[in-house]
Amino acid sequence: MSLRISEVLYELNNLYLDKAIGNNTYADITKKSIQFIKANYRRNISLEEIASIVNVSPYYFTRIFKEYMKEPPISYLNRYRLNEAKKLLHNSDLNIKEIAFKCGFNSESYFTTFFKRNNNMLTPGQFRQIEF
Repeated sequence: MSLRISEVLYELNNLYLDKAIGNNTYADITKKSIQFIKANYRRNISLEEIASIVNVSPYYFTRIFKEYMKEPPISYLNRYRLNEAKKLLHNSDLNIKEIAFKCGFNSESYFTTFFKRNNNMLTPGQFRQIEF
């Protein structure tokens, strides 16, 4: 493909994206989606649902979010859930299963696996024992 055709396709793609987001900027779209994530992280939310809140397709939403936040939206959602779980581990007497479900994880075993993978192989119970 010639360089000119690539440039035209790139510009068409940008025009489509501009039309898709209307007057909203990347920052506006990202901020609105983050507000939605923070208000709804406890339940099973999908990429499609988040994208619909900001009136763009999941593909373009992911592109916008990743460009602005330097990480995909689902990674942000999971990191947010994990941080909320850490707070509950240190500031509550809830058991691990209750914390997992309160933070939007579908099962205690997935939560424990995810937690270990993202916390130097510490289990949630081990993490809870660490004093800060």
